[in-house]
Amino acid sequence: MDRVSFNEIGFGNGKARDGTYSKRSLLLANSRFLEKLVDHLNLVEDQEMTSDAKILSFEEVSKHNSKTDCWLIISGKVYDVTPFLDDHPGGDDILILATEKDATEDFEDVGHSQDAKDLMKDYYVGEIDSKSMLQIKSKHKMLSSSDPASNQASGSSSSNILTVLLPILILVLAYALYYFAKKDVVISHH
Repeated sequence: MDRVSFNEIGFGNGKARDGTYSKRSLLLANSRFLEKLVDHLNLVEDQEMTSDAKILSFEEVSKHNSKTDCWLIISGKVYDVTPFLDDHPGGDDILILATEKDATEDFEDVGHSQDAKDLMKDYYVGEIDSKSMLQIKSKHKMLSSSDPASNQASGSSSSNILTVLLPILILVLAYALYYFAKKDVVISHH
């Protein structure tokens, strides 16, 4: 661990003329020291996780896609979450659906707690080979752009507009009928 000087952690600021330190300056110094210690320990733990890490290809990780063998790719790291399937608050199906792809966005969109993120360390397997991920992503993009269904979907934007506008048009028409029918009732009573 890097050495931390007394001045760096705040001792130098709270020294009285008689050479003693105030309680406040000691508390501040302790909290700064503990923050630096925690940061250092987290850094060491992350380095230990990645220094001896297995590098896994996307193809290898993709084979682990069932309830009995479930691996996820999150932020470039591979996790074997099989033992956690029954305990996952969102159910095991959510985790199984996140296999065979980079699940980073899915994981982050949920807004997991810090406890959940800390728990991931228990399931760490290794690192994903970034080259194999890039190859898979480029193949996926090529397939989706040449897929006739996606071309058809992009050409059907007018039907999507109708799907939105038709209910609005019906509501406007219903209101107009109600308004004019009410007006006719008021006129006929006079």
